[in-house]
Amino acid sequence: MSGVANTNREVVNERDHPGPLLLLRTDVSFQHGTGHLMRCKALADSWARAGGRSGFVTTSDLDPYRSWLDGINVHRIEPRDLLEDAEATAELAVALRASWVAADGYHLDAHWQPAFGGACRLLVFDDYGHGSPFCADLVLNQNPSADAALYRQRHSETDLLLGARYALLRSQFSAWRGWKRTILPEARRLLVTFGGTDPVGMTLRVVDALRDIPDLEAQLVVGGGNVLAERIVEACAGTRFQVHRNVTAMAELIASCDFALCASGSTTLECAFLQTPQILVSVADNQRALADALAAAGVAESLGWHSNVSAQDLIQAVTNLREDASRRSAMSLAAGEMVDGLGGDRVVCQMLARTLTLRPLGPGDQERLWLWANDPQARAASFSGAPISWENHVHWFAALLGNPGARAWIAGSEAGEVLGCVRFTIEEETAILSIVLDPAFRSRGLGAAVIARASRALFAETEVDQIHAHISPSNRACVSDFEKAGYAQQDAVTTQFEAAEHFTLQRPITRATD
Repeated sequence: MSGVANTNREVVNERDHPGPLLLLRTDVSFQHGTGHLMRCKALADSWARAGGRSGFVTTSDLDPYRSWLDGINVHRIEPRDLLEDAEATAELAVALRASWVAADGYHLDAHWQPAFGGACRLLVFDDYGHGSPFCADLVLNQNPSADAALYRQRHSETDLLLGARYALLRSQFSAWRGWKRTILPEARRLLVTFGGTDPVGMTLRVVDALRDIPDLEAQLVVGGGNVLAERIVEACAGTRFQVHRNVTAMAELIASCDFALCASGSTTLECAFLQTPQILVSVADNQRALADALAAAGVAESLGWHSNVSAQDLIQAVTNLREDASRRSAMSLAAGEMVDGLGGDRVVCQMLARTLTLRPLGPGDQERLWLWANDPQARAASFSGAPISWENHVHWFAALLGNPGARAWIAGSEAGEVLGCVRFTIEEETAILSIVLDPAFRSRGLGAAVIARASRALFAETEVDQIHAHISPSNRACVSDFEKAGYAQQDAVTTQFEAAEHFTLQRPITRATD
């Protein structure tokens, strides 16, 4: 296996482990920090919730960050150039029978992607169009500033996952969904974090600038790659500033702080999820657009480029925000609306959808569909809980197959398992979706992927611009599936004389010429 520092025994053991495998190709460096590693770990956490397993593929020494990785296997590769990097990753993916590779790094660009080839499905992380032209299956840009115009040059089958709806959060944040921040009249606890390496030394500058502000309690996060860590600890001695090194309980720490001063990177989206008012400093070129977007949305205040930020700028910004409860409240509300904590599940849903098959509903599916629809759980979750008679079902089924304004598909897995049926009633440029799953697969979390796969197919085959779904309020599992499939919740409606949850999905930009 060229360029791969890995034993055959490790490959065999991981290959035979149950659950689909996601390989995460990323590196850590002093200059580029640990943000790529953090968001790859967040994707791995979401993949695990869907029953999958993950492994890292890297040229870096990840030992300093083992506390973050929760025992995930790490495969070191030693390529001589970018071409060998892609080939080594592809060889590893084939040897381990990986379902997906997710590549996160600005050097994994338009030259790396074609060299990776079709070893398996490929997701590419992107922040500013660096990988153009794209030939991956999925391109993920989780920044609020994400713009489809960055991706005009891409393969016709490359789909885009754009914006903070797809913000990736590590698993520790899941327990905080539904939590609401309390806004104090005066903020006291300030979170300070500038990434795992802080290459420009902002943390030490912040300590020097802020340590004399009365009653300010700062919680400083210092990563394993920060070469100034000992100097920061010394500078905080005898102050109200506390240093946290190699933090694993980041969600709890963010929630305990009243506001934050940080770089506009991955942690910024975690802070937004926990409705944290933020002051941002850009310490890398790729952070500028994110800082501007968060400021424009009222989520944060941006102080701009780090070298242009003075000690007085830091003092004034922190002092003004800590004393302005009304402004912090508005920031907190805007942040919570931007990042809802389901981003990782939405990304994984689209990945799983790519593994599913669809075939048209046919006469041989009549009995199977009747049995699924009459399953007690299905009846309990429907608008009408009464059992469906065979006679009524036969008439309904014949009408469905004969309706030119309908599309109905049977969804299946790669292994040939029949998962469920999705059908659409089409009226001009809108459609209404209905779904029923085989009871044997409801507990495997595949409902969202089936919805996403069928919705993508409908947009590809028709001129429909918007899909609607009406769901019984008691069917919380189905509501969750539509949220993960990317549908947006609208105001409740009344259908068939009953109240219904209402979700819609707009046609995405899917063509390379858009």
